[in-house]
Amino acid sequence: MDYIKQKFSEVVFFNLLGIKRGEEHSLTTYLVKIMKSIEKDKMKGVFYEHADFHAIVKETDFSAINRFINVILNE
Repeated sequence: MDYIKQKFSEVVFFNLLGIKRGEEHSLTTYLVKIMKSIEKDKMKGVFYEHADFHAIVKETDFSAINRFINVILNE
């Protein structure tokens, strides 16, 4: 984490894994556990966003993910 923060002032982790599928759910759970275990002072400027990619782009041409990212970046 220190190396990443030396290179960038802010970091956003976009987790695009689903939460209903076995392996994807396990990976998401593990990532959240890791993020929570990092000391608060080391997390300044580090953000985590979860979005179920498959749910967002369901039956579309994938343009819905662009809208999602724009909303997140403009918050």
